[in-house]
Amino acid sequence: MKLRFLTCPTIPGSALNRLKTLVFVLLMLCCAAVRSDESVGRTELPKLSEMPLPTAEALLRADLDDREFDWVVLKAGSPEDRRVVVVNPLDSRPDILGKQDAEYKKLEASRPQNQKEREARTKRLKTLRKLMFTLPGDLTEYAVPVEQVDQILYFEDLMLLVVDQLLEKADYRTSYELLLRVETELPGWEKSIPRFEKLLLSEAATRAAAGEIYAALALLDQVFQRNPQSAELPTRLGELVRPMISDAVGREDFRKARYLIDRVKRLFPQHEVAVAAQSELQTLSQNLLDKAAASGQQKLHAEAAALARRAEAVWPTTGNGRAAFTQLFARHQVLRVGINDPQGPFIHPAPLESDERLQELAQVSLFEPSSADELTYFRSGFFEVWDPSDLGREVVFTLRETKPSWQTQPLLTANQVAESIAQRIDIAHPLYSSRLASFVSEISVRSPSQLRIRFSRVPLSIESLLRFPATRRVQPAGKQAADASADGTTAVIATRFQQQAAAGNSTSWLRGVPEPDGLDSGKYHIAEIQEQRFDDRNRMIQAFNRGDIDYIPKLLPWEVDAFLAS
Repeated sequence: MKLRFLTCPTIPGSALNRLKTLVFVLLMLCCAAVRSDESVGRTELPKLSEMPLPTAEALLRADLDDREFDWVVLKAGSPEDRRVVVVNPLDSRPDILGKQDAEYKKLEASRPQNQKEREARTKRLKTLRKLMFTLPGDLTEYAVPVEQVDQILYFEDLMLLVVDQLLEKADYRTSYELLLRVETELPGWEKSIPRFEKLLLSEAATRAAAGEIYAALALLDQVFQRNPQSAELPTRLGELVRPMISDAVGREDFRKARYLIDRVKRLFPQHEVAVAAQSELQTLSQNLLDKAAASGQQKLHAEAAALARRAEAVWPTTGNGRAAFTQLFARHQVLRVGINDPQGPFIHPAPLESDERLQELAQVSLFEPSSADELTYFRSGFFEVWDPSDLGREVVFTLRETKPSWQTQPLLTANQVAESIAQRIDIAHPLYSSRLASFVSEISVRSPSQLRIRFSRVPLSIESLLRFPATRRVQPAGKQAADASADGTTAVIATRFQQQAAAGNSTSWLRGVPEPDGLDSGKYHIAEIQEQRFDDRNRMIQAFNRGDIDYIPKLLPWEVDAFLAS
């Protein structure tokens, strides 16, 4: 028997600078037909139960300095007496013993063809029955029979054991760093997968307790990406999402409720929480749709459309419900417009784009421009024919007696048009137009649908001269008709939409002339315009992206590029 003394390397994580010298007893076993094989005896090797785990800092430093190590645990009479040999990183990670055993069985079942192959096979079989390793700081190769090896704790195993301790202390940052190092060395290792899952689930619970709900949801998404078959994930997800959905439904924030339901069903289509919440919202949506249908039968089309839109907001309709929603909403179409007009005092009272927009929305001129190239072309929703005579000094206007159902303005009579023109050529009237008065010399009404105007000089364009809405005198309460005439109070007769009572930042405009019942649902047009005022333009664009509004009157140049890019 031959003795050899070796110095064991410093074990990472120990408070001592060096451990005591370990004595390796190398036993030389003599056999009659085989050369002696070296094995590592154990006399003063440290016990596994007494070996402190390295700290996370020591492991990370060893990994950074390329000084990794493994623990080879040797068998003993009792588990408490098992000894540990600290060795340099072994090859064929992470299961060197399993790989050697598989190779041994495969080689043992092989049939050598000649003497040379038989000798090589015998030599390799002997080698596979030993675990070869080197010690830190020693280039000598040692061997231990695999029958004497209880287990091998690789450097990555030690990292995972430290991760278990850190997770108990809720030190997620260091745990994640260690797990990333393990993942880098051994991607998809079956031992690291449950640790990753435990880390993500534990941190998700901590974030949820702190009120960081969406951060917790993101962590649960990562759990699913790593292990879709996780047994704990559906329960954790349900516990997290159930109160969020209930709160959203209670506040009638159905968009958020649908988002949470979709997020759960994207991972688990049959999740009980998502299925129950979806069924509740679908029932509520159907009830609202039934109320909308009842209102539609009572000709309360605005109320029916509002209920139908609300039903669609609770849960999108499908099948017959979708057809009912389309019919109800088409009967009273609503355009929701976002407004972000400048507010406050102005240096100069220049005409604003918002004023022009409201004027066009509320008023219909006798003639309106339809197109322009070198000349401007006009159209009229009131006059069917206007024929100049006497070289343009006289024009006979024939008014329309019928109009398409989609037009919002009412029909006018010749007397109403004549009164509107008379107001603008009356120098005492607030609507007096010197330009118009310089042309018109005589107005006569031939019939309720025919009007004649005599000009003192030939106008260049009759249509541009009559670009104003029809108006009438209004008698204020408490005043006699003569006083109203002298006061000159007027109101516009021809309006596209009429403004309703404003509520907060919202203003509603209804059609001047409602469309008749009985038309095909595809032949109805916009019946109401709802303006929503926003103080912040970014919030208005956000509302458009979320579907709270349907239209933005004007986009800024950089906003156009942003919408095109999206």
